[in-house]
Amino acid sequence: MFQNTAYTTASGPNDILLTTDNSNNGFNPDPNGNNNPNEVGENTSTPWEIQPLPVVIGLSKALTSIVPQENGTYNITYQLIVSNLGKGDLYRVEVVDNLQAVFPKPLAFRVVSVNATGNLVLDPNYDGLDVTGLLVDNLSSLSKGSKDTILLTVNVNLKGDSGYYYNSAVAVATSKDNIRITRDDSDNGSIADANNNGNPDEEGENDPTPLRLVLNKPILSVLKSVNTPTLLEDRQTYLLTYTIKVKNIGVVPITNLQVTDKLLLAFPSPVSFEIMNVITSAGISKNQNYNGIDSVFILQGEDILGINQEVMIDIVLQVKPNDAWGIYSNTAIGTGNGLEGLAYVSDTSNTSSSYDENGDGIANQSLENKATKVDLYQPTTQIFIPSGFSPNGDGVGDKLYIENKTGKSLSLEIYNRWGNLVFATEDYQNDFAGKSLEGFSTGDQLPDGCYYYLVKVKGSPDRVGNIQIKR
Repeated sequence: MFQNTAYTTASGPNDILLTTDNSNNGFNPDPNGNNNPNEVGENTSTPWEIQPLPVVIGLSKALTSIVPQENGTYNITYQLIVSNLGKGDLYRVEVVDNLQAVFPKPLAFRVVSVNATGNLVLDPNYDGLDVTGLLVDNLSSLSKGSKDTILLTVNVNLKGDSGYYYNSAVAVATSKDNIRITRDDSDNGSIADANNNGNPDEEGENDPTPLRLVLNKPILSVLKSVNTPTLLEDRQTYLLTYTIKVKNIGVVPITNLQVTDKLLLAFPSPVSFEIMNVITSAGISKNQNYNGIDSVFILQGEDILGINQEVMIDIVLQVKPNDAWGIYSNTAIGTGNGLEGLAYVSDTSNTSSSYDENGDGIANQSLENKATKVDLYQPTTQIFIPSGFSPNGDGVGDKLYIENKTGKSLSLEIYNRWGNLVFATEDYQNDFAGKSLEGFSTGDQLPDGCYYYLVKVKGSPDRVGNIQIKR
């Protein structure tokens, strides 16, 4: 507190009369109005006080990213914004973040990186455990009205745990004279003083920053489809292809990938089948002994399926119902492990086109394990295809006549022995007279010999076979 008094003098004519007065606090020098301002009580000093500039620090903390790692851990990044909300510069700035309190044992953590802007000087020894102060306080400052940012990335190993983890940091600073101290607990988000009243330490402005982590378990999804079976020339055997797609829809690689398909369960006696070929995507190793009967593992079981990686398997087989015509259901099972052989995962195939139909991150649910069905029905005599014809212009058998009693359009494709398409139509009208309508020899008479056909009628199995052209 300071006191101040002013002194005034004046003189009359010829400098004979002299008057003096000491100042009085306020705006009235003669409060009693008796024309004598120099009385007791009318010469009170004017008090004044210099108020120090307020020091106010604010701290906000936001979760900016959660990045799963291939080893099953997470990299967590927090953004801390340190704000000077006062009227003067701040000195000896420190931000304390005790990570051990957030991720207690059995969890394990380590600091991956720390970055700061402005005049915030990082402590290279910060580990969140033994050293919990992020800054070198005697080197860190924050000018009036400024904001600086700290980015903290921490690797967290859940060690089999899952749950919510709440984190708060504390910011402290002093005035230049080191007398006045300001402190603030972090508030979740990017704003320290939500109501903007200059006090960031009020109720509702110190909420911890939440984090939810779920154990990185491997997630495998299997899809299975089948093409339209083709009835072979013996009209007793179907050629079909199962396509199995396997995808890692989790956040960790899957080791020891295996796919099992016991075709004998799908086609029991008296049905017989023969595997013609197994085709796998590059990068996975197939089991050369797979037969779908007593050797049911399609792969060797040593491959790794990376995050979001998809592989495909085609099983080409011939199936002979042996008069047991009907609909046959089939599923495949994919299996694997998480890293280091832990966390076994499996999924039964689904006939859907989506790896996770309901989007819940869980593929092996009953509604997402629908079997793949194929209809091997008894062929009818509604379509008759002759073994050959003689387009020699004698008026007998000059055109390929296909008897079609289905009442539906018949699609016909004819190929030569080199696999070149020589004739095609979506609506065959029994008008093929041995002339090429496709390829380089359009309009030319095709030479005598053996040709191959593909006949398609909606609702009927595809028909393949050969015909002879003989003039």
